Amino acid sequence: MPPRKSATKVKFHGAENVDVDLQNCLLRIDKGSDVYGMLVIELDNGRSPKACEVVAQNIPASNSTDKSRGKQGVYKNCRFSRLTREGIQTGEVVPTSKPIPAAELEGEIGRVPHCYGAVSLCRSSTSFDGSQFFICLTSDSVELDHLNKKHVCFGRVVEGHDILAALQSDLAEYSGDMGLIHKDCPYVMADLSYASM
Repeated sequence: MPPRKSATKVKFHGAENVDVDLQNCLLRIDKGSDVYGMLVIELDNGRSPKACEVVAQNIPASNSTDKSRGKQGVYKNCRFSRLTREGIQTGEVVPTSKPIPAAELEGEIGRVPHCYGAVSLCRSSTSFDGSQFFICLTSDSVELDHLNKKHVCFGRVVEGHDILAALQSDLAEYSGDMGLIHKDCPYVMADLSYASM
């Protein structure tokens, strides 16, 4: 588990003020060989500790003595694989770890409500994919209710909403059947790393 900031009193996802453990990650997006933009993602270790731990295993360690973080990380030059009304999916397509049975994370489903900019683990009917996640693009209450009953939200975009909106628009021209992004799309999640504390 990554080192945590001290508990901070925040208003999170429109909820009441609560004490939660928060830590930031930087998600760099590239277009070809150029930097497209950065998103700052706030992880909610307090309410989604298991999901955050799963994600942390795939983030490169910034400190070689910190053995709890991923050694090399898999979040490097990952394609955006799907664009739907509900979100943008990315992450390592060929998982380096086995899927996590849904029962292991079931207790964290709905703890952190989805909203525009929420970051959530992808899942099948029986398991979660620890190396794939999506960034929520909807504010529709029916869609959010569906996501809250099925997925584990482990963080949210706190900076870079303009980049996220632009990326959604730019990815649309590369989106095909069922929202699948064409392989010739030049946009990639270049890196996901911990922000300096």
